[in-house]
Amino acid sequence: MSAYIGMKALVLVGNHSAANEMAAVHFVLSLLAVVLLLKPIAAGRSSGSHGVIGAIVDRSSRIGKEEIVAMEIAREDVYRHFNQNLTLVVKDADQRNPIRAALAGTFV
Repeated sequence: MSAYIGMKALVLVGNHSAANEMAAVHFVLSLLAVVLLLKPIAAGRSSGSHGVIGAIVDRSSRIGKEEIVAMEIAREDVYRHFNQNLTLVVKDADQRNPIRAALAGTFV
């Protein structure tokens, strides 16, 4: 008689008691659940995922323009190294109205 260790239960192969059958069913269902949960993750990695990132910058300043260029370069690097396509959404920071600039962050 050989022993098989499953999820929290010791199943004795060759001994068909109700407890062993329930432990075997529990193990098979747990294994199926793990496979079903990992399948979308593996599919996302192979086909590439899509995400949206946002930023609020002052487009009228030189620093704001440099920030946008740096974020575009970083977005391309993420795609190249991790196969994740990101959409960059940039909102203009209104220097005359700081409340409007702060509210723009909720809609990025």
